[in-house]
Parts: sequence; structure tokens; C-alpha cells
Amino acid sequence: MSTVVYLANKDVQVVEGNAMKGSLQVRKYHTATAPEGSIINGMVMDTETFVPFLKELWRMQGLPTKDVTLVVDSTKFVGKTLEVPQVPDKKIYEYVEREYIDMGRDSQMVNSFIRLGAGEGKNIRIYAEVTDPDFVGDYVDLFNQAGIKLSAIYSGESALITFTAREVAKKHKTFVLMIADVMTFSMVLWVNGSFSYYNSTRCFQAPGTPMYADDLARAISSLTQFLQANHIEFPLECIEIAGIHPDDRQMYAEAIHDLGINTPVEVFSLTSSGRTDWSLQNYLHAVSGLYDGGKNENILPRFRLKNKKQTDVKLPGLKYIIGVAVLAFVLLIVTIAMALTMLGKKAELSALEDYNMSPEVMSQTSEYDAVSERNNFLQRQNDAIANVEENLTTYPLGDSDILQVFDKCALGFAEVSYESFDAVQGTISIDAKADNVDDINKFIRKLMSEEVFSKVDYTGYEWSDADSKWNISVTCTLAESAGRK
Repeated sequence: MSTVVYLANKDVQVVEGNAMKGSLQVRKYHTATAPEGSIINGMVMDTETFVPFLKELWRMQGLPTKDVTLVVDSTKFVGKTLEVPQVPDKKIYEYVEREYIDMGRDSQMVNSFIRLGAGEGKNIRIYAEVTDPDFVGDYVDLFNQAGIKLSAIYSGESALITFTAREVAKKHKTFVLMIADVMTFSMVLWVNGSFSYYNSTRCFQAPGTPMYADDLARAISSLTQFLQANHIEFPLECIEIAGIHPDDRQMYAEAIHDLGINTPVEVFSLTSSGRTDWSLQNYLHAVSGLYDGGKNENILPRFRLKNKKQTDVKLPGLKYIIGVAVLAFVLLIVTIAMALTMLGKKAELSALEDYNMSPEVMSQTSEYDAVSERNNFLQRQNDAIANVEENLTTYPLGDSDILQVFDKCALGFAEVSYESFDAVQGTISIDAKADNVDDINKFIRKLMSEEVFSKVDYTGYEWSDADSKWNISVTCTLAESAGRK
């Protein structure tokens, strides 16, 4: 018989049994609530209260203190599916270590793996995990303080993969097993006879309620979206839900089907010693630790091996001491040289600061600032003068060129004489006379077509008996810069 302990949320689950020769036998299982605040989400937070509690639990239940397996469900384990050559285990460990170093992980991380089956060509597929050795060491120390000797430490993820391979994969090839407990939904996806994906999501609803069923259905929906996003062609044969009461199957199935997922929904049942024990539904994480995923699934031997390499350091020899002494001497010389250089640089800095603050330099600086300000003032004045000159060029001129325009427009239609030019308004007044009234409009249209005039103000005409002609009333406003080009 093996003993498995699993830290679940605020509880400690212990299972005694074995899963040898293709059948599961659970002799005893027990749940105990840890002291308030000592465990949060399965992580031990207060060893001072947890260790005495663990000792008392072992004493009250009469549990063995040796050959105990710990299942840890934590994000401290970083898992990844890999394809590696079919080589001895030692080489696979080296391959996994290089893979995680390339991902930026520390080379001191401890790793483990389980075999998943054949890969492409001559490769094999494995599920590898790494974690911090201090994380593993903390659990080893904690259980040692309680007088309990751990023989194996499995991650919750790898343990569930092994459990699924033994209990569900023999019935289906493409399926999802969901373990629904009080606070989490753990999902293991199998595609075409092999593990493909694992995910865990939180739930804050009470199990057995419609809200809990809706959260469960949404988790399944996210998984089907993962299948579509990764273009997985194999359709789901079945959704097996563990951790729920069989009487609630219809409620969960309807919640899943309401999201457009038509895959059959079944309640996972676990047989122990030839009979179905529904109470074990709440202990599947702990029960998974009874299944053997191979010697490489246990991360504890790798932790002890790396720990041993770090402690097996030989006493330094004479050559080592001489080497260290030479290095220390070189470092001393370098330090002295750097200190002298720093002192020299400080002296140079002090001399430069004294020079910059001397009366002569300060006087020259003030003189420079005054000359610079005077130069800026003169530059602004020059720019203003240039601006005035530029603006003046925009004013029109009533010169001979403009008079020639009037003569050109009046030719054949009227007689014009220049009366006055208003430079402020840019207007020219003319005296225009026509023999024929029909020629007046022709004359005005000619004026309006000229670009030198921005406006032609024509107010009418009247007959003059004195010279027997039509007097034309017209004032022209010159366009900008007219007469200057």
C-alpha cells in the first residue's frame, strides 16, 4: 500500500491504496481542514501551525511515516510537451534542461518527465516539467519536521495526465476529462490517443448550482475554441466530468449543449476494488498519486541528485589556493590603479570648476551674454524691417501701367481720364464718357475681366448736355500688388 497526501485549497487529503496491475484499490481516504491561514490554495503559508497539525493528523489516522508520496498542484511547476530522440533517460534530462535554459530558465532548476508515446519519425513525445529546487526543498523540510519521510513528489498536472492515461484513455481516443472541485476546473485533453493539453481555471460558485454549471460549460467552451484555433481535426468523442454527483449530469449536459457543444457528456466513475465509490470523486487529485507514471515522473530524486552535487565540493588544494591568491593580488592592483585614477580625475574636475568660477571667466561669460542679447535684439529689428518692406510690396500703385489698362478697356467704347488715386483704400477714380449707351456695359465688362482690379464699383450713367455724352460713374479697387510687377 502507498500513502498519498494532497494539499487541496484549505484541506489536506490523504489516500492509502495502490493502482497496480491495472486495477485501483483504495483502502482508506481522509480529509482534514488545516488551521486557518496555514494553507492558501494548496500552498503552505504558516509552517509553525501546519507542522503540528500534520503530526496530529498522522497520529490520529495511524498513517505510515515512510514511503509517502506528495502531490503538489502549483504554478511553480512549468510543464511543456516535447519531442525528443529515443535516447537513454540521462540524455533526455540533458535535452530537457537545455530546452528550458533556452526559454530563460535557471540551469539549477530540477526537472522531471513522463513518456507520452511515439512522436514523428524515431522521436518520442514526453511531458517535461521544471521547478525551483528551493520549492521542492521547502516541502521536504516541512514533512521532515513532521517526522514524515517523502519518497516521491509529483506535480498535480503530471499526476492527472498519468491517471487519465490509465482510467479514461482506454475507452476513448479524443476526449476531455474535467475534474470539477470546490474552487477549480482541471481539464485534460486527449487527441487521437495521446495527451494534448492541460488547463486549470478558477470557479467561485457553489458546486451543484446552475451558476456552477454555467461556469463549467464556459470552461468547456474555451477548450473547444482551443481545438478550433489549433486546427485540430479530430472531433471530441466525449466529455467526462469527474467530481460531480451523477444525479446532476443532466443539468451540466444542458448547460454545455446550450453553448452549442453537442459532444456527449458523461459522469466519470472510478472503480475501487471492483466497485464504484462515488465518494472518491472528491479525491481524484490525491488518487492520481497512486498511479505510476514511470521513475522519471518523480522529481524528488533529481532534487536530491542536484543537491548532492552542490554539497559534494572537495576541499581546495594548493594549486587552487595559489590561484585564488594570485587573482586576489591582481584584483588588489586593479583596485589601487582605479583608486589613483579616480583621485586624478577628481583633481582635474576641481581645477575645471575653479577655472569656470574665476572672476575673469565669469566676466567674459557676462560680456558674452550681453553681446548675445544685443545681437538677438538687432536680429529681431532687422526681421521687423524686412517684414515691413514685404508688406509694402503688397500695396497697389496707381501708375501709368494701370492707366494703360483703363485705356485698353475703353478703346472703342469710351473716353477716360484719370481723376485720383487713394493709396490707403487702393481705389482709382476715373472720368469716363461714352457716345453710345450700349458701349457702357461693354466697357464695364472689360474692366471687370482685368486681374489688376479686385472690385469694379459701377453705379450707373447719366446724359450730359454740355458735351453731348453719357457720363459713367465707376470706381475701381486695385488688387494686391497691382502696378508693382
